[in-house]
Amino acid sequence: MNKGYMTIIWTRTLVESKMGDGDGYKLMEIIRGKKATHFIINCPNEIHPPQEISTRTFSRRIEKGEKLCDICTGRKHHNFNKIMPKEKLYKLYVVKNMSSAKIAESLGKEVTRQHINYLLRKYGIPRKQKHQNRKRPLQEKISKDDLYYLYIIEQKSQAEIAKEYNVNSRSISYLMSIYGIKSRGKTEANKIRSLRESKVNLSFFLTFSSSFFYVLGVLLTDGWRSGNKIGIEMADKDVIEHVAKVIGYTGAITIRKPRQGGKVNGKKIHGRKKMYGIQFQNYMVAQILNKWGLVEGKSKTLSFPKIPKEFIGDFLRGVFDGDGSVIIQQQKNSKGVYKTKQFRLVFYTASLDFRDALCEYLRKEYGITGGTGFEEESGKYYLSVGNKESVYLLCHLLYNQNNTFGMRRKKEKVLYILKYQKQDNPPKYRRFSKDEVKLIKSHLSQGIAVGKIATDMGCSRSAIYSIKIGRTHKDISL
Repeated sequence: MNKGYMTIIWTRTLVESKMGDGDGYKLMEIIRGKKATHFIINCPNEIHPPQEISTRTFSRRIEKGEKLCDICTGRKHHNFNKIMPKEKLYKLYVVKNMSSAKIAESLGKEVTRQHINYLLRKYGIPRKQKHQNRKRPLQEKISKDDLYYLYIIEQKSQAEIAKEYNVNSRSISYLMSIYGIKSRGKTEANKIRSLRESKVNLSFFLTFSSSFFYVLGVLLTDGWRSGNKIGIEMADKDVIEHVAKVIGYTGAITIRKPRQGGKVNGKKIHGRKKMYGIQFQNYMVAQILNKWGLVEGKSKTLSFPKIPKEFIGDFLRGVFDGDGSVIIQQQKNSKGVYKTKQFRLVFYTASLDFRDALCEYLRKEYGITGGTGFEEESGKYYLSVGNKESVYLLCHLLYNQNNTFGMRRKKEKVLYILKYQKQDNPPKYRRFSKDEVKLIKSHLSQGIAVGKIATDMGCSRSAIYSIKIGRTHKDISL
């Protein structure tokens, strides 16, 4: 006995005395368990099976004068499996061929056919095939072939199919489970959506061209990628419009208002020019550009990609338009008179690996040399090409054709440098023999770097470069 509580020892005499004879209930058995005691009480209604109730329920109903039978009181049977054993359910459902609804109705209003179906599954009694294979109204509306064609072949979403047939998307999902059509995962669905909602021409990114590698250069400098989303933002509208045109962009060009630098709420912010941008989503394009180095958070980890040599000029022009600068200055002599002009082309990048690889590539392949360093204010590494001979070589590399597209303000300066080169007094070179000129031209046709040929021939790179562009020895051919 617990302290503060009184334990009632339930006996047959005690139970029958509390029941009385007024309602006609009879005590059949007392079940004494380890934790509780239960009574099996027979209802005066012969149709109702014996009821098992706890002592607590018995006491509460006796005190309130309620009926002891759950079926008589219309209560929900949480233990209806005890009043409907497997043998009885099998006899009613299989032998007498009663439906689950009819069986539930015979047990009272609070028992539904879902309760009977639950018992059928629990007892392992097979459901009737007629009920299992009956055709739903939606199946008559959408056949398996139609649903397969829309979902698998045309790759429409469940919501789109549901809208087409004016039904709920959950109905389509349920119908697919009946037909055995497997639903797409979230990742696959996003891929399909990105391809269908793409605003660009996919074939542009599948073909090597001058325009493709120019766009790649712009993307690797001023572009970004987040999952399947790709975008570019620049202050120069002409570049954005050109990129949008060549990639077949059908969306709108976004505009961000300019912003003045300074302090806002005590926090220092950088100034910003008026910015133009485009962005699109395409799974295939994202995978293609990922192989070329356009990864998420690329700024400090960007590496120099392996570009086919015939397109290296287009790629570097895109990089230069994205993060490059052209500086033109005039030099004074000792008397303060402007005599000559000084040119410098600078590449900026947040990636040290990209800067070093670019510097090595230009030196090895084209004999273009420059100085390197780090700019603390911008937090970027730079490659500065200031040697006049290297500047001329780099300008010819960036704009190897007159009709080549480039950022307007930078292209004007580069073309000015190339024009100045033609007016500049050419240096005197040592005289080559015809055989030497033929050998030099043979090396150039084989793609050997200008710097290497100059070293082998014991002359300046300018002399070799003059032969390469046809400024000297035009009349000598291989």
